[in-house]
Amino acid sequence: MLKFRKTIAGKLIAAFLILFGFIFINTIYTYSTLNESKRIDLSIRESANPLLDGIGEFTMLATQSKMLAINWVYLQSDEADKNSLKQLHKSDYPLLKVNLNKLLSAWNDTTLSRQIQQSFIRFEEILTSENEIMTTLVTFENYEDPMIKLMAEESIQSKIVPLSEQLMVQLAETKKKINKDVISIKDELQDSFNNTKQIVSVFTLIILLIGILIIFFSFRQIILPIKRAGAVLETIAQGIIPESITTKISGDEVGEMLKATNVLIKNSKETSSFAAEIGKGNYERSYTLLSDKDTMGKALIEMRNNLKKVSEDDKQRNWATTGLAKFGEILRLNNDNLEMLGNNIISNLVKYLKANQGGLFIINDSNNEDIHLELIACYAFERKKHITKQIRIGEGLVGQVWQEGELIYLTDVPNDYIHITSGLGEANPRCILIMPLKINEQIFGVIEIASFNHLEKHEIDFVQKLSESIASTISTAKINERTKCLLQESQQQSEELKTQEEEMKQNMEEMSATHEEMQRKEKDYLDQIEALQKKSKE
Repeated sequence: MLKFRKTIAGKLIAAFLILFGFIFINTIYTYSTLNESKRIDLSIRESANPLLDGIGEFTMLATQSKMLAINWVYLQSDEADKNSLKQLHKSDYPLLKVNLNKLLSAWNDTTLSRQIQQSFIRFEEILTSENEIMTTLVTFENYEDPMIKLMAEESIQSKIVPLSEQLMVQLAETKKKINKDVISIKDELQDSFNNTKQIVSVFTLIILLIGILIIFFSFRQIILPIKRAGAVLETIAQGIIPESITTKISGDEVGEMLKATNVLIKNSKETSSFAAEIGKGNYERSYTLLSDKDTMGKALIEMRNNLKKVSEDDKQRNWATTGLAKFGEILRLNNDNLEMLGNNIISNLVKYLKANQGGLFIINDSNNEDIHLELIACYAFERKKHITKQIRIGEGLVGQVWQEGELIYLTDVPNDYIHITSGLGEANPRCILIMPLKINEQIFGVIEIASFNHLEKHEIDFVQKLSESIASTISTAKINERTKCLLQESQQQSEELKTQEEEMKQNMEEMSATHEEMQRKEKDYLDQIEALQKKSKE
């Protein structure tokens, strides 16, 4: 615990705890004051203001009651005012009394409540006198009776009017008291706000002073040593490995940082040459870790391995991209002649894979009774070979690939496995790749590649991608050849039909001439018969 207090972290934590303590107290006090101010303001808005409005409404109701009672006595035929007075007695006043009592319970002022209750009693005395007038002055006869009329007028002058004036004075005093209480509450609120402002100012000043002390301490104990270490690190960042720090190093966290900086300088010297070799692209350079926990060394080795893998992947990717572009051009230029297309494909593929020999088989389905794979092109040792070969489905490895539609890659090649007789002599390939030429699960042929060197995965993947393009091109070429044959057959049949049509036309013309000759002869015979018949009659 004592050691922790001597550290920069312990000192800073203590200073910040004091700072946060003052901030917390200031926040709690300010929050409490604001809540109290909010409560007082809410009390004024929800209780005092509605209560003032209620007193004003009570004053208007009392004035209206007096005027309606006078009109009742002196204006016999004013039924509207009489109905208004009845409504005031029946509903307006009871509702106002209920509302004022609710507001009084919320205001919680005994003196004010007593004053308003006295006003209720006085007003109810007025209402009692008015009720007596309303019950005695009802009919026309009542108004014509001098005694009843005199008593009503006396009640107006001696009771209702004086009581109403007293009630007005009482309500005015009540309203004045409420206003005075509201002003007192607002003054109290303002005093509380002023006190809060002073206290907050004091706390803010204390917090500011503590913050200045923390900044000064941080500058002396943290910033200056860090700047020294930063200068060393900046030198390292510029590619220069400086000498170790020789100034006095304290025992706190900053001192530990300076010690770590010296260790970094030492390790940087030991790893700089390895990093330089990596920068030059020498990914075969070995490196010995400084310790089992040498994270930087492990990171450099991992970086070297990753860069080496990325470089190899880029080479493989570029190799495959270049190859696909090259064969795309070959397929585009020779897609109207299967034999020429096959020779160009297999010769270029063997060369591009640096293999030794290869063969291209396509499915011959011209005779539905005899569908087989036919070797249309083969290539070995930089020379084109002319070999005739047919394979049935399922026959040998090539026939098996045709049947199953999956590639076969052999690295343990039997000694007697030679499908392309060439200048290989007795040498046997180390690997065989047999790839189906298929697109949309339809097989159009098979490619067989033999090589003295093992084919890498990216090379096999390249052949597999290329096989789809070859299959598509073969499909197009076969369709073009069939279309061409059908077109030739159609033209030949058209010419034959044209010849037959001309012969038929000539025959028809001859038949027409013969028919006309026969008709002419028939007419001659008939003329002769007719002439003979005339002659015999004579």
